[in-house]
Amino acid sequence: LKVTQMLLFAANVCLIRFITVYYHDLGLSRKLMGILLVLMPTMSFLGGLFWSVIVDRTGSYRGVLTTTSLLGVTTIFGYLLPQAATSLPLLVLITLLHGFFTAPAGPIVDGLCLKVLSEQKVSKEAYGDQRLWSAVGWGAMALVAGKLVDIYGTKCIFFCYAILVGLNVLVI
Repeated sequence: LKVTQMLLFAANVCLIRFITVYYHDLGLSRKLMGILLVLMPTMSFLGGLFWSVIVDRTGSYRGVLTTTSLLGVTTIFGYLLPQAATSLPLLVLITLLHGFFTAPAGPIVDGLCLKVLSEQKVSKEAYGDQRLWSAVGWGAMALVAGKLVDIYGTKCIFFCYAILVGLNVLVI
């Protein structure tokens, strides 16, 4: 679970911290960037509710996390379509799908972590011991991603995200 926490938050920093820079590179106005940046967490909220119900009904933390991770990676590559740079409706659709499919990762991993810890009869580790690795992943990747954006441009954030999520799927 520690590795999953670390990879998940390392992947998220690639998009969450640098998507605004990508929007700027597309030439979007601040108003449009603001709208897109509000749409994603709004859809994440709705997606989180939807996927939580699915996990509660199926009990399949790993199945839902794997499925949404793969759908999320597929969706974020939509940002790289040439049409996404010129079509606001397409960019809005990609942003909404991105929020919907990537929303459940954090809550599902938290729920899985609590479930595993509660099932352990004797454990010296607490929730905070697991969750610490989220901060490690976020902090380390923020430094790396910033440098990668400087060297390779903003499109690299999508590849970094995909690689980290892919590694996480292998770990799951």
